[in-house]
Amino acid sequence: EVADLRQEIEITRREAATDGLTGLANRKRFDITLRDTAAEMMEAGDEMCLLMLDIDFFKKFNDNYGHQTGDQVLKLLAITLNECIKGQDTAARYGGEEFGVILPNTSLNSAVILAENIRERVSRKSIINKSTGEQLGAITLSIGVSKYEFGEPLNELIARADTALYAAKNQGRNKVLSELDMVMPPASAQN
Repeated sequence: EVADLRQEIEITRREAATDGLTGLANRKRFDITLRDTAAEMMEAGDEMCLLMLDIDFFKKFNDNYGHQTGDQVLKLLAITLNECIKGQDTAARYGGEEFGVILPNTSLNSAVILAENIRERVSRKSIINKSTGEQLGAITLSIGVSKYEFGEPLNELIARADTALYAAKNQGRNKVLSELDMVMPPASAQN
């Protein structure tokens, strides 16, 4: 009975940390994993990066094709994220159609390459209404990438990735930008 109770507790704990729709980590688990991973990376002196992803025009997609089809798109993205990341990485549903990926032991350059791979793989998938066979088009992502600076508040890491994400959206969507893309050139270079 004790073994059964332990197993039930473990299942409940896992379910409490998992997004019910996508099967990815939920926001609570994302926050805890980000905090713990940042501490581990700082202690080991290893790099860590963060991807923030958002599905382009998702509200319009939901409005045109319904929430059930939108849910299928979210599941498709979750599957693609799991196919692209390594075992040490954590993909999470951050909220709505926004996702986060925590990348321990990963340089900014490698994180940008991974983000580009995810973006390309998703954009190549064609969404089809199973009941009618109707082609619904492709889904695209905007992705922001940031690198953890040892000791910084984690909300700053998230804010830099979000800034790059929204810059990608403002520059036409279906794009990956890193925090380095947000650095303004010196005033002398702007003339």
